[in-house]
This record gives sequence, structure tokens and C-alpha cells, in this order.
Amino acid sequence: MFLFLVGITTSFSFSSVGVVYYGEILMAIVAPWCFLHHCRDRGFLNRAVLIQFGCLSITIVAYIVADLVNQTELDNAIRGWGRLFVIVTNILFLYSLCGDRPVNLRAFCFGTVVGDLTVGVLYDHSGYPWKSAYGVPLTMLLVLAMSAPRRRITGLLGAGVFLALAAVHMILDFRSFSALCLFLSLVFFYSYSNKTKTDRVGLLRMVPVMIVGLGLIYLLYQDSNGLYDGRRRDSNAYRKSGYVTTLAAISRSPLLGSGSWSRESEFQMIFQQTLADEGSSLNAEYEAHSQILQTWYEGGIFATVFLLYLGYQIARSSLYVLRRRATDSLTLLYCFFLILSSWDLFMSPFAGWLRLRVSIMATIVLMLEKERQKDVSIFRWRITRSRVAECTSP
Repeated sequence: MFLFLVGITTSFSFSSVGVVYYGEILMAIVAPWCFLHHCRDRGFLNRAVLIQFGCLSITIVAYIVADLVNQTELDNAIRGWGRLFVIVTNILFLYSLCGDRPVNLRAFCFGTVVGDLTVGVLYDHSGYPWKSAYGVPLTMLLVLAMSAPRRRITGLLGAGVFLALAAVHMILDFRSFSALCLFLSLVFFYSYSNKTKTDRVGLLRMVPVMIVGLGLIYLLYQDSNGLYDGRRRDSNAYRKSGYVTTLAAISRSPLLGSGSWSRESEFQMIFQQTLADEGSSLNAEYEAHSQILQTWYEGGIFATVFLLYLGYQIARSSLYVLRRRATDSLTLLYCFFLILSSWDLFMSPFAGWLRLRVSIMATIVLMLEKERQKDVSIFRWRITRSRVAECTSP
């Protein structure tokens, strides 16, 4: 219940230097007590935890050095360091309460769904309500519902439900989540239709689902082009301009970066010119729209260490979940964050509410590493017992 309530508060925010979420304040207050309470538990401070926080420490130091060298404005430095501070406290809080009880993560995520939908109803989202308010929480709600412990849905029916939501996302021009739901439909079909994760026949059964899903999404994309042509052109131009501008900033200072939330007029001109070249009339401040590139241009090459390590762990955890881990009520939720966070590393900004998603993903890879090590220990124990039995048998 406590995690559910904390999850709700992560959706409500106020402005103080930057955007601050009430849930992050609450987690920052409780995190030290949670850590001290669990740090002596067996396996809590394992190798994966130490490596992850070591990488995060390198990123923090890189940001501090970059801001000192570039004489970053105090407000921007506070925003940059505060973003990393809340990621640390978020991870400590979630890992302490979910590490040994992974099902607690479902309660926290359900709380974020309730909070996001409440904010969507209470506040005006007239510009693009599906993407800015309802699309993300409704997708997570479906993930939680479809993976509930007592659900009685076949793999094919579940895949069809996710394909239907993928179609809705594309009709309402939420393209990234349309692709996400397509992947989730394949994951659901594969995980809940096969007796084992190594069933090759199950892989062949996925082909028709994949063809139908890709065909459906492609047809809806083409059919809606006329309706969303201007918005899609602006979105693509904004993303490309962010990449061009960020790479220009990185090329000027690849080692130390430009400082937290650097907004130099030289790069703003490059951003606006690229927008114009792409046929867009948008007028906005530039941003990287890539978490890895943003940390690089702000804090230098060493600031990317944490996110690069997280990307490696995401790839490793994905293989473990899809190939070795037994399917349960967390499989689909894990896949939701694994797929979405892979996208975020290269296609989303390192800012605002996305820092909570980074924290959840970092916690999940620690939880999966803990499971993996437990599986290895059990396997070694079985091998040892088998050898002992062989040696003692007459």
C-alpha cells in the first residue's frame, strides 16, 4: 500500500529551479532509512549494485567537473546535480523495497498509473492529450492487467489485445508506443504460448503475428499521414535538429562537455537553421532528444558511463528474461521497461519525469541480476550434489 501511494505522488509536481515531483521528495526522505535497514541483508550489496553505483558516481563527478570548468550558472548546476541526486535516491528506495519482493514493483507502477491518469483529468492537455496524458498510463495499465497472476488469457488473444492498442496509438499519432505495443504483442505471444523458452516451433508461430502486426501498423501509418503530416514533419525535424546541434556541441568539447543545461546562442542558431532546412517552422530551445548524447554534451564523455552501463545491462537482462527466466506476473512489466528504456537511451531527453523511468529501469536490472545469481547458485548446488551422490554411490 505504501509503494502504491508513493507511486501516485510521483505524478504531481511543482516548479522550483526545475520541475520537482512530490514522489521524488518522499523517496529521497525515506531512501536513507531503507538503505540502512537492508544494507546488511545477505546479497543486498552485491557486485551489480556496487558497479552500478560506481558508474553513477563517475557520471556525477563528470557533471561537477564540467559545471566548475564551464562556470555553469548556479540554477542550471542545481538542476543538473539534482537530477542525478534524485536518480540515486529513487534507485535506493525502489531497490531496497523491491529487491527481495519484486511484486512490490507492480504496486508502485500501478500507483504511477493512477497518478498519471488523475493528473490527465485534473489538468488541461488540450494540445495533444493522448501522448501527454493518457497514452503512457493506459498502456502500463494494460501491461499490469494482462500479466496479473490469475489472468486466463491465451497467448494469441493477448497478442491481439496489444495489437489493437498499437493500432489505437498509431491512429492517435503516438508512434513510439505503437511500436512498443507491437513488440509487447510478440513478447506476450511467445511467453504465454510456449512451454519452454527454447521452443523453436514457438518462434515459428510468431512469424504470422509479426507479419499481421507490421502490416496493420504500416497501413495505419500511411493512412494517417495526411491527417498528421505537419505534426510528424515537425517532430522528425525537431529530433534531427537536436541530434545535429548536440553533435556540434560535443565536437567542440568532447572531454569535459558544455555544462548542465547549456544553452549557448551558437548552438541555438544551428538548431533553428536545421529546423528550417527540414521544412519546419518550430521555434524552441534545442535539446538532444537522446539521453546518452545529452549527458555527453553536458558533462563530457565520462558523464555517459552510467547510461552506457545501463544500456549494456538492458541488453543482458533482455536476453535473460526472454530466453531463461520463467514467465510470471512480472515478465511483461519487465519487458515494457526494457523495450521502452532502450528507446529512451537514444531517442528521449534526460529530463523531467523520464528520470523516474531511468530509476525504475536501473532497479529492474539489479533485481534481475539478483535473480540470475540465485539461479546460478542453485545450479551449482545441484551439480555439487549430483557429484557427491556419484562419489558416494556403491
